[in-house]
Amino acid sequence: MSKRIITINRMYGSNGRRIGKALSEELGIRVYDKDLIRIASEKEGLPYEELLKVDEKRASQWRYPLDEPAQMAPQYRLYPMNDVLFHAESEIIKTIAGQEDCIIIGRCAGQILKEKCLKVFIHAPFEYRVQVAAERMEIPERDARPYVKKTDKERRSYYEYYTDEKWLDMGAYDLCIDSSRFTKEQIVRMLKEAYEGMDVRLLPGQRRIEEAVDSLLQSTEPDSMERLRHCLRWSNICKRTIMRYLWIFRCSGPGNLRMKMYFRFHLPDRFCVR
Repeated sequence: MSKRIITINRMYGSNGRRIGKALSEELGIRVYDKDLIRIASEKEGLPYEELLKVDEKRASQWRYPLDEPAQMAPQYRLYPMNDVLFHAESEIIKTIAGQEDCIIIGRCAGQILKEKCLKVFIHAPFEYRVQVAAERMEIPERDARPYVKKTDKERRSYYEYYTDEKWLDMGAYDLCIDSSRFTKEQIVRMLKEAYEGMDVRLLPGQRRIEEAVDSLLQSTEPDSMERLRHCLRWSNICKRTIMRYLWIFRCSGPGNLRMKMYFRFHLPDRFCVR
């Protein structure tokens, strides 16, 4: 049976890392974050501190780090340390994904594993993230604001350089959650529900897929639910493969949660439900 992997990409200050750790404790599975740097350090024989400097950052187009001893080693002289770390982490992520259920934070893990994982994106409004960052670093908000912008820019540049996809393209993720709208506990419950249904998601021919979807869509409008069930019945009849789900949570008011679900199908055109 396929391992159940959750990858979490996040905006700085959206508490994506803390949500990942809380989910890890709730599910009893391991979360990989900076652990990947340590493993890469041991694998490549490079100092952890050197790799930490370039973690989730694209190499500069204008500056070559001649002052870094590790970069001047013969085997790494032609490759920026950023590329060395990314490729090492990519191999580590693929290995881990084949061995155990786990949660992986950042490092383009969702695009490395493709359809073999649940890709989650945690975001929040800019001002909310500034407040979180200011509290976390114990600095004034005016000082936190440029730091949040800088970190987001680095993460966006890193992601888009190594994946050739847009960081904020919600279609690249399966589940996108605005962390300012929910408590950490609520988000953990959402992700736990999705995790427990992942074996169903990967085996769409089983009837349990309808039970998993129903539990996730309790607050959806009746007509949307009926259309969803119609699609699921057709998917069983036509034996189509559901490639992935995209859950986008939005709130239009207190206590009014709406969920939109989109499907990407792989089947003959004549069977498509428009």
